[in-house]
Amino acid sequence: MTALASQASAGAFHGGAGLIDADEVEARLVEAWRTYRRLDGRGDPFAKDGPWREMTLGFAERYNAHQDAVDMGDMVERVLQSPRPDRDMIGRAQAAVGWLALIPDDGKRKLVNLATQEMELRGGVDWRQMLRKVGRLRGAEGLRVEYRQALHAIAFRLNG
Repeated sequence: MTALASQASAGAFHGGAGLIDADEVEARLVEAWRTYRRLDGRGDPFAKDGPWREMTLGFAERYNAHQDAVDMGDMVERVLQSPRPDRDMIGRAQAAVGWLALIPDDGKRKLVNLATQEMELRGGVDWRQMLRKVGRLRGAEGLRVEYRQALHAIAFRLNG
């Protein structure tokens, strides 16, 4: 039994129930991408490292970024700040991304990785566009089924 599987059977999921299902695997992987994206550009090579970051920092310095909103005449400009993830959040993200190693097939691992990133960024997956990303021409519905099967396989392996 792997460390991840023993963690699952020790009741670390579902508030002590001990079992994890494919939907929770998916939710944890999406949460992991959200956590990595919030780590100052470490989760995505293009996150917060370009001119936009410089412009927002300049805005924050000029208009007191610690306030929830800055009154600028007739409009209110919201200062959006994403709090840095704490150690527990980073640990949960690392554990969830580690679950990808439970998928033996590289192609399916890539599919789960790309699809959960899409879910985090766009709130869903366009399976027809995902076909191109994984190098296929046809079979969007089949690709979605493969994705779900891979999530079920992770859950099965975690539940021992």
